[in-house]
Amino acid sequence: MTFLRLQKRMIGESETLVKEDFFWALNILCEIKKITTQGNIFNNEFKPPYTTDLLILAAKLMGMRLLKVYRPSCRISAKTLPSLALSNIQSSNKQSESEHQLRIDLIVDSRAGKITYMPANENRIITVRCDDYAKRYTENLLLIVERSCE
Repeated sequence: MTFLRLQKRMIGESETLVKEDFFWALNILCEIKKITTQGNIFNNEFKPPYTTDLLILAAKLMGMRLLKVYRPSCRISAKTLPSLALSNIQSSNKQSESEHQLRIDLIVDSRAGKITYMPANENRIITVRCDDYAKRYTENLLLIVERSCE
């Protein structure tokens, strides 16, 4: 019971994102929406802190919806792709202590027990088994949903 409350709390909270990942995700959303951009036009539009809530707001301004859902890696469906996944990446700081950063992946495929994704700001596609992807994935997924005409 406590675990479920913790998961619901995690889904509801806005996490801080790496600035470069935030703008990378905005550019990905523009590509999906087929909005042409010239460079980083968003730099003057959005100010820190760069959070998942700000990313959701930015998507709304572009006519899209991002829905943050809890979804284990083995339950990511190809029907809901592409989606943005929040990943916890371990990095070392100058004092040789480990710390974690919340990063973004674009998940482009999920089938036969494998996840295919592109890490933010990297020009490569990676395919791994679901259980291997689960080691980096926070189990929070941002579903990209086309807004209906209201």
